[in-house]
Amino acid sequence: MIFSQLLTQIPVLAVCVVALVLLAGRRGPGAEVGALNWAMAGFGVSAALSFLLPLCYGVLTFIQVRGSLPIGSISWIYPVLGVISSLLHAGAFALFLLAFLRFLRPPSPRTP
Repeated sequence: MIFSQLLTQIPVLAVCVVALVLLAGRRGPGAEVGALNWAMAGFGVSAALSFLLPLCYGVLTFIQVRGSLPIGSISWIYPVLGVISSLLHAGAFALFLLAFLRFLRPPSPRTP
């Protein structure tokens, strides 16, 4: 069960890993470090969510199936986990937006 949920997240995880490698490679002199940091944080959060959320849902399913608790006793956790998941995904998109806005900001004048 857990592995099938993780398999559905492989494309997201692959994009996040490739993006993190590409962004890490762009670091250097003259790079917009602020934008890179925000983008790396956004892709890091997305990568973590693509791994941790299926794991959480799989553990909850395992607890319900194998545990001695009645099935309805912990069913309230699923909507709570869904709301937390949505908020964390929104946070990742906010980090992408910050990176984009930071990248589009006009360069500050350098003083000698």
